[in-house]
Amino acid sequence: MTKLLVVDDEPEMRNYMKTTLERADYMVHLAADPAEAVLLLEGDTFDAVLLDVDMPDMDGVTFTRLLKQNPSILGNPDVPILMVTGRDDPGIMGESFDAGAQYFVKKPFSPRELLQAVRLVLHG
Repeated sequence: MTKLLVVDDEPEMRNYMKTTLERADYMVHLAADPAEAVLLLEGDTFDAVLLDVDMPDMDGVTFTRLLKQNPSILGNPDVPILMVTGRDDPGIMGESFDAGAQYFVKKPFSPRELLQAVRLVLHG
């Protein structure tokens, strides 16, 4: 079964993504921030990471850079990162890709949009 890690500081968004992804037969683990995500990544391997851009202690772009510069945290340097944000800032997409993200989804998104994005990062 495909394992995904969802990192988002908003509990409602984490639960929305978890419910949507589990209905499509993905195994989903949740983290409220990058520190919690690192603990999960150290204890397991994931097929993809869905990462919120705006979080209080460390933003998603900075965390993506950290993960890509330290591939041992991911367990596999090729694990795709899908960025998620509600920010209406065209520059954030470029920053996300420059940091190493493979895809970008803008909140609010439908279950179909989320699933399509996940399938794209997993299967090209």
